[in-house]
Amino acid sequence: MSSLRRSLLVALLAACGPRPQPIVYLPSEPAPRGEDPGATPETPPATETAAAEATPKPAEATPKPVEPVPSSSWPDYRVPTLPMDLALHRGTLVWADLTGAIWRMPADGSAAPEQVSEQHRDGLALHPFVAGDRVLAKSGKGLIAIEVPGGGVTPVRITGLPDYPENIVGDASTIFFGVFNHDQVMRVPIAGGAAQHVFDAKGAVLALHGSTLYIASYDTGDLLALPTAGGAPRTIARRLNHPTALAVDDTAAYVYTEGDQRMTRFDLATGAPKVLGDHLDNSDEVELAADALYTVSWPNKLVRLAKVPGVAPATLTDKLFQPRGVVRDDQFIYVTSDRPPRIVRVPVR
Repeated sequence: MSSLRRSLLVALLAACGPRPQPIVYLPSEPAPRGEDPGATPETPPATETAAAEATPKPAEATPKPVEPVPSSSWPDYRVPTLPMDLALHRGTLVWADLTGAIWRMPADGSAAPEQVSEQHRDGLALHPFVAGDRVLAKSGKGLIAIEVPGGGVTPVRITGLPDYPENIVGDASTIFFGVFNHDQVMRVPIAGGAAQHVFDAKGAVLALHGSTLYIASYDTGDLLALPTAGGAPRTIARRLNHPTALAVDDTAAYVYTEGDQRMTRFDLATGAPKVLGDHLDNSDEVELAADALYTVSWPNKLVRLAKVPGVAPATLTDKLFQPRGVVRDDQFIYVTSDRPPRIVRVPVR
C-alpha cells in the first residue's frame, strides 16, 4: 500500500466518528527470555516445586556463554491508541494516531505517552517528520510544528496549495512536498508562507540529501536528482516498478518498488542498480544507517538490509503486526505495531 493511499485511509477513518477516550499504559517490562511479552507467567504446582528443591544439584560446570535474548522479548511500549507513523528527535518519540492526534514519549520509556494535540482543537495531524531541528506534521493544507521535548503545537500556514500536501521532506530552511491528486512538486519556507512550484512528477515520492531533492515518480518510474537551488533535473534511473519509498546517502539512492516488492540500491553517479532485498511486502519505510537500511515487511517483520549487495537480509523480529513507522538512534530501532497498539524497541545490529 502506497503512502498516498495510507494517508487517505487515515483521513477517512478519522472522520468516521468521535475520537476515543485515551487510556494511558505505562511502558511494559521485558518478558522473560523465550516468552510472549503479553503472556502471564504460569505458577508451577507446589508438588513440582518441592520435587525440584529435593533433587540434588549436580556439580557446577564451566559457565556457558550467555545466549542472546530472542527479539520477541525486547521491551516494548504500550500506547493508548494505534500509531500510524513515527518520528524521533532529541530523544523523544513523536507519532500521529488513527484519530489524527499527536503523541509523544521519551524514547527510553522513562515516562508514559502524552497526547499533545487533538483534531477538533488543533486539526487532523498526520505523518510527523523531522526537518532540520524541528518536528512537523501534516494538517489539512498546512502543517503544525511540534515542540520537542515540550510537546506544544503551533500551526504553520501555507497558501497557494491546490490540494493537500503529500510525501513531505524538509531541512532547516525549506519544506518540499507533492500534492494530492496533482502532479506538482512544491516548496515553502519552513516557517510557512506561499507555496512555489518546483517540478512536475506524477505520484512523487521524495527524499532530500544535502542540496539535492530526489524524486521518484510512482506513475512513470523515473528517478531524478534536482538541485534545490535551481537547475535542470538529472535522470538516475527509469522504468522503476511503482516506487513508494526513497532514501539517499552520499553515494546511492535506495528505492522500494511495490510493483515487484524489491529494495534496490542505485549508484548516484552511474545509476547502476543492485538489488538488496526481494519479497518485501508494504515496505514503505526506509531508515538509513552507516552500513545498512531498515524497513518493514508485512504482516510481521522488521528487516535489516546490508548496503553491500550479496549479504542476505536479516529479520530482526517477526513478532510485529502490521508495522509502520521505523526510526532509529545509536542503540535501537523503533517500530510501531498493532494489536495491541505499541512501539517496539529492538537493538541495532
